[in-house]
Amino acid sequence: KDMRICSPALNTALHFAILWRQEECALYLIRHGADVGLTNREGNTSLHLACGAGSLALVEAMLHGEGSTYRSKLVRKANYEMLRPIDLLPRRADPTIAALLEQEDSAAAASSAVSVASSSDTHWPYQTPNSDGAVSTQQSRVAAPCDADDAASPTAQDALPDSPYSVQIFGDVAGGQHFTAGPQAQVGKMELAAFMVSRGVGEQSERLLEHLLEGRTSNVRLSYLEAVNTLGAGSFGRVIKVRDVRTDECFALKLQKKDRATKQAIREACELDRRRHSYIVSLVHIFHTTIFFGILTELCEMDLNQKIFEHSAGAAVVAGLPGRTAARYTACVLLALEYLHLNEVVFRDLKPENILINVDGYVKLTDFGFAKVIEHRTYTLCGTPEYIAPEVLLNKGHGKPVDWWTLGILIYEMIVGYPPFVDEDPMGIYQKILSGKIVFPKLFDKNAKGLVKKLLTADLGKRYGNLKNGVDDIKQHKWFKDLSWEDLLEKKLPAPFKPQVKDENDTSNFDDYPDSDDLPPTVQPHQDPFAN
Repeated sequence: KDMRICSPALNTALHFAILWRQEECALYLIRHGADVGLTNREGNTSLHLACGAGSLALVEAMLHGEGSTYRSKLVRKANYEMLRPIDLLPRRADPTIAALLEQEDSAAAASSAVSVASSSDTHWPYQTPNSDGAVSTQQSRVAAPCDADDAASPTAQDALPDSPYSVQIFGDVAGGQHFTAGPQAQVGKMELAAFMVSRGVGEQSERLLEHLLEGRTSNVRLSYLEAVNTLGAGSFGRVIKVRDVRTDECFALKLQKKDRATKQAIREACELDRRRHSYIVSLVHIFHTTIFFGILTELCEMDLNQKIFEHSAGAAVVAGLPGRTAARYTACVLLALEYLHLNEVVFRDLKPENILINVDGYVKLTDFGFAKVIEHRTYTLCGTPEYIAPEVLLNKGHGKPVDWWTLGILIYEMIVGYPPFVDEDPMGIYQKILSGKIVFPKLFDKNAKGLVKKLLTADLGKRYGNLKNGVDDIKQHKWFKDLSWEDLLEKKLPAPFKPQVKDENDTSNFDDYPDSDDLPPTVQPHQDPFAN
């Protein structure tokens, strides 16, 4: 009943019954114990598919049938495009379906908040009562605002010690280019804890939330940040270049609406907090508001995908980066992956878009939404189609070796300008990956070709990085023969390229994005009473 009939698609019999609009068959499978929580290759559960089909009967069966306590959690589960079941409802769907989902969502949120409030101080050492001694159990999706009098009270301020990860609230005034903290400068850490637990990452976030109560030095505040321009946008939300008006220092602010925020969004903040490395972007702040979840990181001036595109622009054929440049970028990424693996973390989403080029010319890993601590193996299907390893497609379970596979794909794309496995249809991509046939252009560097072949092998017993010598097999390869790994780690080597930036307002190295009404409004500095 739970057998995945089509391995690359990872669909179960229940999935097919819903997709083929066989409602009676699907209801029969649900009543006889089919697991509604299994996901297909797109991360969709049966509830996602039922909502997409607009089937009230199936949604009711999944939420109110036998085992509904387990199934009710599915209303908050997002697929790999970060869409929850309610987001897939057709426009003309029965409004009763949305009402059912919202009811379950509210119940799950309240349950999460209550569980955090009632847990012991040993498990949740960062719990802080309000100034009147009460602990809020408000719905975790919306942070409980502190009382206006308490906000200005020294007692209330002492109850919420300052930290580099200030929990602040966006203003609600439209217009202008300046963020404001508003009259409620901070909201409780408890609400942030409840929000993280509601997204299924309570245990992972415990260390992060403990750091909220540590005295790390940082004075970046939301009310000091001026929006410069949008750097990126997608289903995750939006990344904005911001400038601290006091110091002129620039950062990247990644914003996502909390009602759309998924486990991946919170996991990224947790992993960035834990990882400190020369070739991994640094976390500066976390902003938790009534509506948004935001991650403030150091700013890098370009992504690797844009660099590859620029190098190919104007050429008669698609061309990648020079061999020495590709080797240097690969080496930086290799050191970052080595560090992550030493900490039992698998990155799982290596691709040019997730590699940033800093103003000093060195590259850094970003977007840790799929990064995960894996001691042995996991079976979650995630990643970009062109970069997915064979063992992931075959649902055999995967671990650290997937990062070495993706490193091989990355090397190929940097040199050629496109990945080795391409097709207009994802299924075509998966078939080519499983076939293992790689076509190398005639001018492909001989040493790089040898390394790519060692990385892009389906046999884990032969894949470089997963052998007896581990990452040293890659480091000692001929392609890196002239490289000093110690000097690279200490950034003593000259960078092959440095992004050109005219001033702090220059975002020409990024694509242009239209303004969005789906973001926190801003105010002019003179309108912000907290700007000074």
